Amino acid sequence: MRVVAIAASRRRSPLRYVITDSADLAYLGKNWHLLPSTPDSRVILDFRNMPAVERQIWEARLSALYFDCGCRMGAICALLAVGLFMLCNSLGVWKLGWFSWQLVVWSLASFFIGGLIGKVGGLTVSGYRWRKATARLHERLISLDNERCPIPRMLNSDKPSPFK
Repeated sequence: MRVVAIAASRRRSPLRYVITDSADLAYLGKNWHLLPSTPDSRVILDFRNMPAVERQIWEARLSALYFDCGCRMGAICALLAVGLFMLCNSLGVWKLGWFSWQLVVWSLASFFIGGLIGKVGGLTVSGYRWRKATARLHERLISLDNERCPIPRMLNSDKPSPFK
């Protein structure tokens, strides 16, 4: 594993994933679902050529995306499913009545199914956003390397360099 995980002790203390180059970023981008995490874990970028303010912005963004579990979208979908079920019941789509055991069973079932669909959707969206953010950061690292060491142009030519 290229990504360095630093833990303060053997207890469930926060893990810090330190990324030092684009290979670490690519590894963490592909295997983000395999590495363990705790609620206070975070991603730390150790790039020498990136300004400190930009590095802190990227760290906050990557940490929020890496440890997103889809719970927020799951809760929203569960509440929407129960609300939709109650709305359909009040409009008379289903003839369950308001004080029956069937109403309780079906509303709990809609709650859990809505929560499950939201959780899976939240994880899918989170994974997509994580891959997109790591790709953007990788492009930014390449541009920082090009700013530091520009590609040479051929002498006496308007054509771009063949080394590009």
